[in-house]
Amino acid sequence: LVCIIDFKLISSSLVRQAFTIKSRAKVNKGMPKIDIYLVRHGETTANRDEILQGHCDYPLTDLGILQAKEVGIGLKDISWDFIYCSDLPRAVHSLDLLLSENTNRSDNMAVVQTELIRELNFGVRESMRRGLSLKEAKEIFAKKNGIAVKDVVDTSESDSDVSIRQIKFLQTVKEEFLSRSSSGEMDRPFKVLCMTHGGFIRRFLRFQCNYPSP
Repeated sequence: LVCIIDFKLISSSLVRQAFTIKSRAKVNKGMPKIDIYLVRHGETTANRDEILQGHCDYPLTDLGILQAKEVGIGLKDISWDFIYCSDLPRAVHSLDLLLSENTNRSDNMAVVQTELIRELNFGVRESMRRGLSLKEAKEIFAKKNGIAVKDVVDTSESDSDVSIRQIKFLQTVKEEFLSRSSSGEMDRPFKVLCMTHGGFIRRFLRFQCNYPSP
């Protein structure tokens, strides 16, 4: 089961209005069950100002801080078995705020920061206004850096690149779960919290869940 919590998709009663997607795959009896909660970081100054972030980073706004805390309150009673976080600062800050509300938080609750659930790399368009075409972004980048447009190399991730790292992430989750479960079975689903990004979540829905992203 995958639970998506995206502040852009939901406006109030954040957790109650989050939606879940159940795998269409046939589940064998006794097969390990893992519930993955994909949470988008809180609003940043770039989100507010319609700037494309990607691997660049911007601080949370006051609204973004409130959003992270509200989701934390909604999820406060969940005992997390695994916690993963994008290594970008806006995600790390959002996770800290979320976990500060958790009633089951312990000092030995491990958080794994990983590049595998980073936002997409948008190449030369990063830190530019949303909606710019690649051609327009290359022209701006060339002028800013004093080079010819033809010499601008775009490093954007392809859909294939993103899907590959998502699969690697899911394999990591599965392997760590199995390493902690000697029998490979549990009487309850393992709860996995992932603090990540909007672009990553939308493509996760499309590539890994065969679900049309909003």
